[in-house]
Amino acid sequence: MPKRGLLGLLALLPLLLLALPAAAAAAAAAAVRGGCASHDFAAADAVGHIDIAGQITRRLAAPVIRADAPLLAAPRAGARQLGTLRFGQRVALHRRQGAFVEVKADQRAAGSLGWVHGDDLLCRVQPLVSRTTGADRRFLPRRPAHLLGSAPEPLHAMPSAAHRRCEPGSPGCTDLADVAVAYVHAADPARGRLLLVDRFLADEAAQILGWVSLSDGLLWETRLGLRPREDLVHDAASAPRPDLVGRPRPLCVHATPEAARRGEPCTLPVLGGARWFRTPLRMPVLRHIAGEPALWEVAVPAVGVGPGVAVDLPGAPGAILGARQPADAPRRLDIFLLIDGTAGMAPHLAALAGGPGRPGLAAALAAALASDPRLAGTEVRLGFRVYRRAADGAGGIGEGLALDGNCAPSAAEREAGIAAVGDGLRRLAEQRPPRGPRSPWTNLFMGLYQAVDDMSACAGRAKLLFVIGDGGYSAAEQAERGALGLAVEDVLAFLTLDFDPAVEPVLPVFLQVPSPAGAGAAAARSAFIAQGRAIAGGVLDHLAAARGGAPMIDTGRLVAALPPGADPAATGAALVARILGAVRDFGGRTTVADLPDLAADGPALAALAERLVQEGRQVPGLILPGPAAAPCARPDAGCHARPFAATATGYVLDDADAVADVWLSYDAFSEWRARLAPFRDTAARSVPGLARLILRQMPGAERGAADAAGTLAERLERGRGLPVAPGSPLRRIGPAALARAAGLEGADGDGDGAEGDAAGLSPCELTLLGHWLETRREIIDTVFAGRIPEIRERAEQPCGSARLAVPLTEITRSRAFPAAGMDFKHVLGGQTVYWIPEAYLP
Repeated sequence: MPKRGLLGLLALLPLLLLALPAAAAAAAAAAVRGGCASHDFAAADAVGHIDIAGQITRRLAAPVIRADAPLLAAPRAGARQLGTLRFGQRVALHRRQGAFVEVKADQRAAGSLGWVHGDDLLCRVQPLVSRTTGADRRFLPRRPAHLLGSAPEPLHAMPSAAHRRCEPGSPGCTDLADVAVAYVHAADPARGRLLLVDRFLADEAAQILGWVSLSDGLLWETRLGLRPREDLVHDAASAPRPDLVGRPRPLCVHATPEAARRGEPCTLPVLGGARWFRTPLRMPVLRHIAGEPALWEVAVPAVGVGPGVAVDLPGAPGAILGARQPADAPRRLDIFLLIDGTAGMAPHLAALAGGPGRPGLAAALAAALASDPRLAGTEVRLGFRVYRRAADGAGGIGEGLALDGNCAPSAAEREAGIAAVGDGLRRLAEQRPPRGPRSPWTNLFMGLYQAVDDMSACAGRAKLLFVIGDGGYSAAEQAERGALGLAVEDVLAFLTLDFDPAVEPVLPVFLQVPSPAGAGAAAARSAFIAQGRAIAGGVLDHLAAARGGAPMIDTGRLVAALPPGADPAATGAALVARILGAVRDFGGRTTVADLPDLAADGPALAALAERLVQEGRQVPGLILPGPAAAPCARPDAGCHARPFAATATGYVLDDADAVADVWLSYDAFSEWRARLAPFRDTAARSVPGLARLILRQMPGAERGAADAAGTLAERLERGRGLPVAPGSPLRRIGPAALARAAGLEGADGDGDGAEGDAAGLSPCELTLLGHWLETRREIIDTVFAGRIPEIRERAEQPCGSARLAVPLTEITRSRAFPAAGMDFKHVLGGQTVYWIPEAYLP
């Protein structure tokens, strides 16, 4: 050693001798993992540097993580106190001595503020990492069950690990009610407390939320999040009703493992679909449970009801017409009937009017308003208008009863108004229809124009418009009469421009009744359905755009053709029942009895969840009434009689219905992409060259690879924090086997490498592994490009051995996401992350 180097070392020896006991004392005195007392500034993820004398070089200020942290005059316990530091205050680190840190107001300050115990400062910038999974530690606050429409009891993070109560509003006393997921940056094992930060990096922009107990929530220490697969739909076996075949089907989350394995009725349905690609949230996987069948244990924010009747849970379709109304507010609903009055409609007009032994629509509606809990509190006004052919005179507009300007009628006035409509329908049924040419086409669009005028007297009331007829509108027929024809766009303008969707949305429902066959009847009937779909779809898009979301229901629920029947009375009763059903669906409230049916109807469940999310709740699931339905901590508060929101723990079968996505930070995703980038045209490489490439791109360089123990997967996960797929061949091969295949010095085949290494790799197996890594590179590149790769794996083993078990993998195609705003990449907690299916991982 050069003399100067030796003298230099001797000169530093006293400092070294002093520093070693000081470091040992710091470690012994430190109680907080992530605090500054024992922070390793030499770690790869550390921010800053500490020299041998304890001097700290770090630009990033450190937050104080204890309320009223003592500021001392010297680096020892019991030293004179100069003052205190408040929770969350940022200070610059200057020196560390033992367990104490000297701090300054900022790096440029000439003097220091004093000394602080290192456990009172946060030095860790990134979250703590699970020692078992290697994943960032995250925390899911367990929201106390609370009634919908009311504020939950606050769940507060505390301003120090020792606090058990705090003053709301004070620094560090943070209400976690609106926090979906937080990051664990420090832990006090002795007290069982965790320090939460609102984002991945605890930089100047981060909010230090405070300390919580493990009992305050769920610790999420896996990289996995569960979602239903995007194409999950009902088939004939799963659909409870024939009309649900082919419609989205929810994934079932059960309350207990036993219920999941026995296939008991679903108590917590979670809807699938492509909507999951819009959000950075998944159902956090708490653990995987082996067995037959295997299960996922997940956390699910949800809404639910107890066994009592709940009349204030907003139904999915009803949410359209009552979207801005509080749950306990009366629903003000205008119902308007636009009725085809041509000759073929006579039996249907009679059904609407009613007669001896068969109540008409007005009487049936009055009875439902008085007795149906779904319509309790709904204030209804009723009106009607008749339309016919233009050739029938008056532009095809006939009799009617418009809704007047009495916008807040009394109960008696509302009842009288409904009765007046009943009288008007009876008079209409007794009339002879106008004579004239029997064209199957009607002036439907002009009728809609008149209906809009008839409904427009009162703002602030939701409007449900029923169009009842058989034939559609023909612009050509209008032109033959020298009249100006109308287009669908004109009708949409009538129905949207003059009505505020926030307070008086108009929802059209088209009901086509059976009619006699005749010349041109088929074309006119087809036009009625097609025009109804175009108009209803346009209105739904308009309402969705006003809300900033997707349409809440399918257009098919607003357009229907009633099947013909041999009995006109039965057909008429079906028409009245269909109208009343739509009134309940779109203008009423959902009861507990309706919820199992709602759970089976994917679009309906989606609409309910979307409404609740718009109200600020992260709600992927709906807890249905059942033996173990409601995790309601306060039954005295009425949770078992009304809807509540809570965080539930549930169990999902590990089958094809559930997709396990892996959480990857942007850095981890980029590192995987860089490691896989050279794997191109692997079939053209020699076997030794391919082995050297794999060694070079995986952790553990060629030097010393022959003696390296463990598998490539272990080195990737433990050494680099990169997740590896559960069935990956990287879990069955180590560097030693690759070194032998590469012909590296020292690779004699006698070492103790990974399982299977002693026998070495055949050229066939190595070639297959190279192709598999090349396919993984293509998959990751496709994800990076914002497209969905569709992959196929085959179980054949062309090498004649299943020892390495490299699957034959290929990308069959890649496709775009269904809609804008969908991607595997998201931003959560200030961090760019990727949620990719576990099957995509190397």
